Amino acid sequence: MSEIKLLGRENVSKLFKDESLLALLQENAKDSSNHNCESKQIEDWLNWCRDQKRLLKVIERPVPPGILPSNCNGDVIDVRVGGGGPDDTIFKKHPLIQQRVARGNSVLRLKDPEGQITYQPLIFALKKFTGESSIDEDDVQEEQEEGGKDSNVDLYFLKPISQFKEIVATAKANGEAAHFSAHFFKEVGFVLCIGSKNVHLLARSKDDLNKYTESRYSVAKVVAEAVFSTFQDLNEETLERIYNFSHYTKLTWTFELLNPGTQHVVNLSHLKSPQLNFIAWTLPYFDGRSSSLCAIRPDIAYATIEEHFGLKSVSFDVVKDRNRQSELVKMGYGYEGDVFYFIDEYDNVIGLMKIKTVWYIMIRAIREKAKRYKGSEFSNLVTRRFKSIQQWLNLTDAVVQNWTELALNYGKWMDSHSFNRDFSTEFPISWKSFLLETKSSDDIKP
Repeated sequence: MSEIKLLGRENVSKLFKDESLLALLQENAKDSSNHNCESKQIEDWLNWCRDQKRLLKVIERPVPPGILPSNCNGDVIDVRVGGGGPDDTIFKKHPLIQQRVARGNSVLRLKDPEGQITYQPLIFALKKFTGESSIDEDDVQEEQEEGGKDSNVDLYFLKPISQFKEIVATAKANGEAAHFSAHFFKEVGFVLCIGSKNVHLLARSKDDLNKYTESRYSVAKVVAEAVFSTFQDLNEETLERIYNFSHYTKLTWTFELLNPGTQHVVNLSHLKSPQLNFIAWTLPYFDGRSSSLCAIRPDIAYATIEEHFGLKSVSFDVVKDRNRQSELVKMGYGYEGDVFYFIDEYDNVIGLMKIKTVWYIMIRAIREKAKRYKGSEFSNLVTRRFKSIQQWLNLTDAVVQNWTELALNYGKWMDSHSFNRDFSTEFPISWKSFLLETKSSDDIKP
């Protein structure tokens, strides 16, 4: 990416007329005199992460040759929650981890020819958030569900939820998390940091992806290929904006990657290639202290993302009535649901919340049972699962009965067909085939 030039901050500002983007540049572009302070803050954060034994994993990998300047060595350090039980349990029991660790954390450790070590932020994505009950209805284990709801959603908010003034409701399409940032180095030019939720890599071009041979990079490389393919369609002026804006602000760009090669519940077969939809900008708050979970309101970002950067964003609505919007989402069909961004009177994002469609929750339950069980065992387990979900979502007996009949028919259909039951990529395809062959419908209104 060396053909894209680093512009001075003043020249970068001239590329934008939008006041919100100019404000991000002015507030976050720092002088070199701040780098030592920032490096120490990141080092302290890493040491704290390493002290959280069995709760956090700190994974280091050297940057392959030919990516960074030849006179320095670098290591990408990813930090993730894990090792001491389910993520949700760790976040709930350890509020400091919720405050200081995002769902996507990556830093660069650089060693120069004199042996001096410095740290730079690469990725600091969105913080952990959950559903209305502070537990994902579709992820929670059945034994947890039967224990009753946990209403402590304020755990994941910067302020009490009652202090929101409006909601930016964004559509979630059942894709993968994708992260991106850009950093300029003398000698080599711009280097991109790209990755999935837990694994990130550095690359200057698509060819650099061949240097990452470990299996842990498999998803990150898919994300990186999608990023490079998307950027290939942009003109040089637009890329200049993206790289310079990212370098000076140190923003993490979070996307939803829709990949027809990796389909979970929602059918993405209509896509010819992976598609990136922009979600949010976040800033690297390694001390855990911030007044907003996003760099700016998502709807303001969406208004600028296509005009200034030539990228697609998720669809959204701005609403004030949380309960009404939640009910509308739950009644939705054919998609996963919404993510609510709660905005306070100062336009800060004080919290996020997932709202899933009933359709998605029921289909996912069928998928999870069908990939492990068949015959009467599948029938018994999916019936039990639906009863558990019924208690959570207050579904009527008639609705649950309709879903149960559909699921049992699918189980019989699957037993007579030869689909791969690991369903890593095939479930939506097999589900659609079942509906077409049996002339059934999964548009069951809750």
